[in-house]
Amino acid sequence: MRGILYELGDAVDEAETGLPGALVLATAHLCVARAWAGRPGAPEPSALRRDARALHLESADRLLDRFDPLEEDSPMLAALRCHLLERQPRAAARLADDYEDLIDLDPACPDHMRALGRDLAPSRFGSWERLDHEARRTAGRTADVWGTGAYAWVWFDALAADPAGFEHVESEFFAEALHDILECRPDQHTANVIAAYCGLSLSGTAERGSARARIAGCFGWIVADHLREVHPAIWARARPRTGATDPAAALRRGRVRALSTLAEHFAPQLARGATVVIDARGVHTEQGPAPTTPDTTGGPQAQPPGTRAAV
Repeated sequence: MRGILYELGDAVDEAETGLPGALVLATAHLCVARAWAGRPGAPEPSALRRDARALHLESADRLLDRFDPLEEDSPMLAALRCHLLERQPRAAARLADDYEDLIDLDPACPDHMRALGRDLAPSRFGSWERLDHEARRTAGRTADVWGTGAYAWVWFDALAADPAGFEHVESEFFAEALHDILECRPDQHTANVIAAYCGLSLSGTAERGSARARIAGCFGWIVADHLREVHPAIWARARPRTGATDPAAALRRGRVRALSTLAEHFAPQLARGATVVIDARGVHTEQGPAPTTPDTTGGPQAQPPGTRAAV
């Protein structure tokens, strides 16, 4: 693999392809670097793996160093530069500026804001206070695209990964941001992302009146007002497992997770003999036994009792 990459690098240099060739090759180096790092939760990589990873990161950094994202008007270049922050001697100081460039170039993509929050977590280059500050700044800069939604996007993954963040997030602002996200992006992909986050990623014991309870409790209005389909792949990723996963098994697991979460939410109605139905009208309950309907939510496996899906 290393030989192929460096042969490709020589070809890029000879062809003088400029930024496009550098982006392709740098992306390849980053993919290989991630492979050397191993999966999350895996044992600490050996010195050999760490050195191999560092070599590919260095190669990617060297390829991109001569280009400026704003001058090139390239969100992809800006994103790759953010991926390489750990190679910078003053990564914490550069982080906000580099992500600001990226988000300003591509404000409609929530992935950039989620990555900003992950890198601002105390386990990376920041602190909870700085994360909240940048979440507010980003919400202000992207208000024409997301309303206040960026506040939630920046907090999104960092909050799910570390419950300590609930002591620092403003839960009412977060809930308002979720409303704005779903108003600005009323598609079923986004509805599933937000529903899976509140209903699954943040599930668990939460003290009454706590920030966690307030945010997780948004699941109710998200289901009632926005959810019309179940996208199993999104629910599978909402609480990822370590290790290799068969794609078909992941879809089955995501579907069961979604339907189980809905069944738990509607438990009082189910106890009275109702059925939870997902159809074009949304998620609602019906009295009586569930009729047989075609299932298009991800496979033939059994659903929780009293739950059926018709899309």
